[in-house]
Amino acid sequence: MSSNAGLGYLPTAPYKAKTIAGAQKRVRELMRVQANTMRLLDQFAEDRLLFAKLASKEPLFFNPLVVIEAERRRDELLREKGLIK
Repeated sequence: MSSNAGLGYLPTAPYKAKTIAGAQKRVRELMRVQANTMRLLDQFAEDRLLFAKLASKEPLFFNPLVVIEAERRRDELLREKGLIK
């Protein structure tokens, strides 16, 4: 007998719409979830690039305002994890 304990989630049965309105509502919900996921992935990619630039040995920023924003974002994340005050 297999266990789902290692998956971190419990799979559910596939969605079956009873009406067209229900199916349309589900599609809109999935589109919102996808848009939010894409936004988070874009933010992650942007943060990753900023942090790589901050960690480089030579200056890679040409705009001092971008440096300030990168440092603010870095400090915000470190505060969330409790690594700085």
